[in-house]
Amino acid sequence: MARIATPPALRRACMAHVARVIALAGVLVVAAPALAGAQSSTVDTATSQRLTDYLRKHRLPLVGAQITRESDGGTQVMLFGYVATSFGKNDAEIKARKFMKPGAQIINRIEIRPEILHLKSKKVPASGATTPPYDQGGGSP
Repeated sequence: MARIATPPALRRACMAHVARVIALAGVLVVAAPALAGAQSSTVDTATSQRLTDYLRKHRLPLVGAQITRESDGGTQVMLFGYVATSFGKNDAEIKARKFMKPGAQIINRIEIRPEILHLKSKKVPASGATTPPYDQGGGSP
């Protein structure tokens, strides 16, 4: 197989590029453990559930929250789910801010889906008992 002669300038440029890539890879290998350690956090499942319940009881039935506590003391709130309007998305963020202590970082990943407006909810009586339909037994209410 014949070798194609490359100009020395091109060869030097390629070698310089390869050297930069290797140096960058070395920096990433050294820095990766430090970056991973800086991102340690734990999910606060109890508070996440309480905030999710709070949002659902306040007219946001398709919205949930996950709260993570950072090792440096910071708090992050991830909102997720679906609402019908931008008002609902903003309302969820406002309610989450009121629920949490000041300084919590809110990440709002709620999606706006206008078709939700057309969904019908099945309302259950407060007692939890179901009422039989009127057409059973032939009588009226």
